Amino acid sequence: MTQKRKISTCDLSNKELSIQVHLSGLSFCVLDRIDNKIEIVAQENFKEPITPDGLENILKETFENNDTFRLLRKLHLIHSNELSAFVPDALFNKEHLSDYLKFNIKILENDLVVYDQIPQAGLVNVYIPYMNIVNYLLDAYGSFEYKHAATLLIEHLISKAVNHDQPVMYIDLNNTHFELVVIKKRKLIYYNSFFYETTEDFIYYVLFAAEQLGMDTNSFYFEFLKDIDKEDMKYQYAYNYIKNIAISKHKFYFESSNELNYDDLNKMHLLIHSL
Repeated sequence: MTQKRKISTCDLSNKELSIQVHLSGLSFCVLDRIDNKIEIVAQENFKEPITPDGLENILKETFENNDTFRLLRKLHLIHSNELSAFVPDALFNKEHLSDYLKFNIKILENDLVVYDQIPQAGLVNVYIPYMNIVNYLLDAYGSFEYKHAATLLIEHLISKAVNHDQPVMYIDLNNTHFELVVIKKRKLIYYNSFFYETTEDFIYYVLFAAEQLGMDTNSFYFEFLKDIDKEDMKYQYAYNYIKNIAISKHKFYFESSNELNYDDLNKMHLLIHSL
């Protein structure tokens, strides 16, 4: 959905900013649209999840202390939370948004429920955004676009999916949680987000999802979407249980500043794909 507000063209620079917000951290990516170059990627992980109000305060402080963020050509906001549900196009009715969430999520009286359409998957992602963040950015910058992180993830994976008979399980791994996506023949089979504390938690959720979906660990493909050290125990556990395992090598259509290497960009693949 796009929040609209008029802004003067004299206030626009050549910078585009993409922000991903989660209660466990913030990520930023700055693109110079004139030079088609990624200038900044940055991430702040919190020791413990915080409240939406606390997230807003940290975001405000970050903006106030960074001159790069003051004048922008375009702003993208990505909501990363578990307050969402996918609905098939054929069953979707925008007059009943809350009904799609109310059985799995506690909806407060002042919560706004919105949706992203994903035509290539035949789905609609219904979710609750962080409206305090949206309102702050509206006041600070005017018109901007926002989506749910799951929307961007599914859009990207459908576009890159190979049309073969075996399903592919993708893992978007973060410090406190990970997204697990299964796609077969360019169709979404499964999506869920899991919090984990230990490597055992991680591999349990992976193998449990595979079992529930009837996926043979000797035949399906498994792919980490972010670079991971092969000595990392999460990689080792996956390698021990699953035959076909790989690490994604994303293609980016922007140049990058000399200070940034491929690993920096690969960790922020969703932010960059949103630009």
